[in-house]
Amino acid sequence: MHEKPFIHLFETSEGKYCYDVNTDCILKVSETEYSYLKEVRGSNKDILPEPPTIELLKKHGYLKADKVQKTEHPDTHLLKYHCANKVEGIILQVTQNCNLRCEYCAYSGGYKNRVHTNKRMSKETALQAIDFLIDHSKDCSQINIGFYGGEPLLEFDLIKECVNYSIERIEGKIIHFSLTTNGTLLTEEVMDFFVKHKVLLTISLDGPEEVHDKNRKFANSEKGSFAVVMNNLRKLQKKYPVYFKKNVSYNAVLETENYNIVQDFFDNTPIFKNAALMPTLVTDVNSNKEIKKSEQFLIENQYSYFLTCLHIAERLSKKKTSNFESSQIISLGQSRKGKIGRQRWKLPEKWHHGGPCIPGIMRLFIDVDGNFYPCEKVSEQCTAMRIGNLTDGYDLERVNQLLNVEKRRNGKCFNCWAYSECKMCIGSISIDDTEEELDKKYAAMRIRVEEEFKDYCVLKSLGIDFEMGLLDEAI
Repeated sequence: MHEKPFIHLFETSEGKYCYDVNTDCILKVSETEYSYLKEVRGSNKDILPEPPTIELLKKHGYLKADKVQKTEHPDTHLLKYHCANKVEGIILQVTQNCNLRCEYCAYSGGYKNRVHTNKRMSKETALQAIDFLIDHSKDCSQINIGFYGGEPLLEFDLIKECVNYSIERIEGKIIHFSLTTNGTLLTEEVMDFFVKHKVLLTISLDGPEEVHDKNRKFANSEKGSFAVVMNNLRKLQKKYPVYFKKNVSYNAVLETENYNIVQDFFDNTPIFKNAALMPTLVTDVNSNKEIKKSEQFLIENQYSYFLTCLHIAERLSKKKTSNFESSQIISLGQSRKGKIGRQRWKLPEKWHHGGPCIPGIMRLFIDVDGNFYPCEKVSEQCTAMRIGNLTDGYDLERVNQLLNVEKRRNGKCFNCWAYSECKMCIGSISIDDTEEELDKKYAAMRIRVEEEFKDYCVLKSLGIDFEMGLLDEAI
């Protein structure tokens, strides 16, 4: 019996394509080639008439049947080295408290992983965390220190201590400071300090007043926070216009409605002109209830994305598009960038699906008590996610387990065409996901990857150069 090529076939308005899994290449194929590959992929016959071009593709290394045979992340044997020398940044949970009570917040009680408490990080713990970063980032020329909550500005004095201590202690490295805030506590003292130290500031703002205030209310009150946030933003823009333009971005948490309303708000409010926007959906990871997107929401989102693609392809004026989809378009460009001319020969026998970064290296999350987690997205209530602490350092065995999360799938991933492009990691998985729920998540991931492939191929056929960085310039 012949070996079936390990491929995935898809079509767009611009043609027919074959994703060759072994080489990680997308090939544009003819109607004849597509029909043959579709037939041979689903056939158990020993011999099928082979078009000459198929034989040529095989001679050039395509259409192999090889698959991964054993799960092991390629960085597994380097874990000890990475954890000792290559920690790129830490995120300090300076408090578990917040002055708001947002309905969809991970701390709101609607999720299994976090709850609001009065716990705060001590100065000793915070400075010990910075010392840990210094000692474990020897091979990094740049490092990142982020501040997280709850609402981190409730602990502004501690943040100042951390920034000043870092500048005093860290030599020979560029330090990037960042913070995500609800924007209600941006006093002039905070603004002055952040501008002085070039802190990258992300403001959580969900849209116009009626949308924002629906969820983002002050604690023990029905009063919304929109007016306070906007007033603070205007003060910051007026006092520090250059900083405001370069260092301030926005995170809009989208519910499954009001897409166009939120988009119009950011597009047509002058203070947000050319601002960096990061719209995110309310997450259902670790949620106590299922969160579904309405059909209207999906239509509005997809139409906006479609218009942005038309602009990128120079088929539509930028005036008719939204800045709301820029992060999605940039992500699309990055997904295949750098792969032309760097194809592999075949899949290794021992490997791991794409998705996991090395836990606790890029974004080591340190909670108020000094415990380590892979990043700020995972569940603090799940001991399996805890990868060490400031006293004992990394638990390398636990890091290994989380890095090799594919082992939980018991070989199911080996037959998946999206193996290299998989985006599933421990931040995408709920603590109590069943095998059936995991299957659904992986299936949804494959759909997203195929849609990315289709959009990539269409834009590339229309002249978009993903390799030269022109996509970023167009946006």
